[in-house]
Amino acid sequence: MSLNAHGGLARNSLRIAVIIPLDGEPNQERINGILRYASGNPEWDVFVMGSHKDSETLDDISNWHPDGIITTPEYFAHRTRMSHCKAKAYAIANGRDFRPPGYCSNFGAIVCDNVGIGRIAAQFFLKRQFRNFAYVGMPRPQTWSNDRMAGFCDELAKAGHQCHIFKSSRKRDWQTEAQSLARFLSGLPKPCALLSSVDRRAKHVLDVCRLTGIDVPGQISVMGVDNEKTTCEWTQPSLSSIHPEFEQSGYRLAEMLDNLLHGRRVSPRTQTYGVVGIVERRSTLDTTGAARIISLAREFIRINATSNITVRDIAAAARCSVRCLQRHFKNTAMSSPVDELVNRRLELVCNMLLHSETPVDRVGEFCGFSSNSYLKATFKRHFGIPMTEWRKRNLAGSKGSNSRLR
Repeated sequence: MSLNAHGGLARNSLRIAVIIPLDGEPNQERINGILRYASGNPEWDVFVMGSHKDSETLDDISNWHPDGIITTPEYFAHRTRMSHCKAKAYAIANGRDFRPPGYCSNFGAIVCDNVGIGRIAAQFFLKRQFRNFAYVGMPRPQTWSNDRMAGFCDELAKAGHQCHIFKSSRKRDWQTEAQSLARFLSGLPKPCALLSSVDRRAKHVLDVCRLTGIDVPGQISVMGVDNEKTTCEWTQPSLSSIHPEFEQSGYRLAEMLDNLLHGRRVSPRTQTYGVVGIVERRSTLDTTGAARIISLAREFIRINATSNITVRDIAAAARCSVRCLQRHFKNTAMSSPVDELVNRRLELVCNMLLHSETPVDRVGEFCGFSSNSYLKATFKRHFGIPMTEWRKRNLAGSKGSNSRLR
């Protein structure tokens, strides 16, 4: 975009409005993905609405006339905004049941594979040899929560297990809900593996377990969904969570919109995104013997890898001696605490190479490596290529392999 002869803004780009609520890490990650796509497309002029409450007046873009809009189904229920802000194409986040108004025929949607999330949770717990299972959904029925429950229960049924389902009380206040949840949790056969629809709902479970004296994870092992770090890291105990591909879904939404704006066919019109993985914290950790020691050590490493920690620090966190820690890692994990620490730091390096423009020579200082030469040698030994080449290949591969358009 540049100034025209009259001092105004000349139009030489595609105007993209991102109208997505900024509450919560999932949407923030999604916006990160959108902006990552836009950074490689100079023709995109992106306006993110609601970026600051003191700039609300700037959110009126009715005279800006966007070419494309990336939003959620809720946008189309906002009649005033909808009537003032229309576009040539729309990409809808989580628009599984989206029914477009008449003017919105050029659209696509990317939704979470909620059934798949339930299946992944079941597979995780089944590998831990659990025989008792439970699911806690939302207080009010939600399609996406029911889908997660269905995937969880179906996968368990294949292995010959049933699942206990919590049903919220009709009265909606917290005290009544907490009492109802306490009765449900107390009545579960123990030990029990429990999946909750989202992290914030899982925190309700952890809070009630703490208040009623139910040991987590000893009696009930609890997992949430979304990996919202504020909730997961600071609740007691810290919460294990399934991390969906929020950022990649944002990237794909932007890619989808770009195809729609350029007249390229998008098929299927509604696509799905999966998960990055499971981030395990204390709420599902095995707390017995060698497994307890390794679990505590791994959690300490995961949280503190960017700091200048030593094997002695890791052993202290695992509540054992250095020699005991090393022996358990060798016998159980077939590795060492140092290997675990280096692998975690390399994971952080890869994430920064892929999702930031930080120069290669500075990446190490943000990921716990005190020596840049050591990082480069370790990275090449581990991956077979230098960091610069790895970044180039994976950025190109990410754009190609994640395109599901036909």
